[in-house]
Amino acid sequence: MIAVIDITGNNLSSLTNALARLEQAFILTHDPEQIKRASHVILPGVGTAAYAMQALREKALLEVLKNLKQPLLGICLGMQLLFEHSAEGE
Repeated sequence: MIAVIDITGNNLSSLTNALARLEQAFILTHDPEQIKRASHVILPGVGTAAYAMQALREKALLEVLKNLKQPLLGICLGMQLLFEHSAEGE
């Protein structure tokens, strides 16, 4: 099952519609245990890096994402969040 990480502010409808059209089993979640058990993880994102990082911190997902062994796909802001640093907002 694919875990699609749900952090507030994401525009998830296009992604979830695409997964459904492709008949891929997925769960929309911010639960660390569900994310750890997923076969694949997608981190979508829209907005600012600082806001999204704060949302990940509040949901205790930073360490979960750092320690994943399964494939992780970052889309848009989600990809930016996978880097060590962002100059956005400086």
